Amino acid sequence: MLNLCVCGALYRSPPALEPPPRSEEGSKNSHLDFSVFTNCAFVCFCISSMLTTMGHSPSSIMLVPLVQENGESPTRSAFLISIMGVSDIVGRLFFGFISDLSFILGRRKYLYIASILISGVANFFCATVATTYEHYLLYVIVFGLFAGSYNALTPVILVDMLGISKFHSSIGLTLFFQGVGFLIGPPAAGLIKDITGSYETTFYFSGASMILAAVVINLGDCPSACSRDITDTLSPTAVADRPSSHEAVQEIISIEQGTSGLVNPAFGHFESMSSEHSNRYREDSVYSTHL
Repeated sequence: MLNLCVCGALYRSPPALEPPPRSEEGSKNSHLDFSVFTNCAFVCFCISSMLTTMGHSPSSIMLVPLVQENGESPTRSAFLISIMGVSDIVGRLFFGFISDLSFILGRRKYLYIASILISGVANFFCATVATTYEHYLLYVIVFGLFAGSYNALTPVILVDMLGISKFHSSIGLTLFFQGVGFLIGPPAAGLIKDITGSYETTFYFSGASMILAAVVINLGDCPSACSRDITDTLSPTAVADRPSSHEAVQEIISIEQGTSGLVNPAFGHFESMSSEHSNRYREDSVYSTHL
């Protein structure tokens, strides 16, 4: 990590790639487009990312003392972390490759959800079933493989969700939520261990956090959770500009009849409208009111 700090301190953009100087007006604009938070699916994705990293970080921290507690030597216990790292690299490469296949392009999100869910189940396996070194070896291979997969799939899912134009804002905000998860996860797991006196409970915490993350990300597609337009909720101007149900229905009826003034300005009062249009008006008014 210290090597990365040195690289970051010495990094300079090539002269040919230096961005042109921005005007005073442009310099006031934020680098982040917070309008992405008006997308319900993106909000659920950010919360899911935070829960995922909250469950991911304790798994590698608590694994070595857990294995040592079951009678393995420190060297063999620490070697499991190396195997997990290799599996993580393989997972990133493999799932990054298959995510570009034609039959996967429209199903990347489901692959991402499956990876989180399997990682959560693996944590429960480690806490309940694993007792031998072979069990822990199986755990680190599976967990590392699928943990690497959802790390590799995050950027492409954000592009699928919001488009390339908002990628810089969406990936930056997602990484912020992931950082919050990494910040909360290890202290929370340590506190749970101190309270319960068992390392297994920390893996229950990690597994539950990841499974909850797999559930939360699906809420973005739930009609009942995102039935209202969040943009209208956050923007009073949009609400003020939206025509009332009475105005909208009056305009439609006027177009169909080729005349105007069929509807009295008083809501619900009709002057010369047929019963068919009257019923249509009532149905449209009820529908618009629900919207």
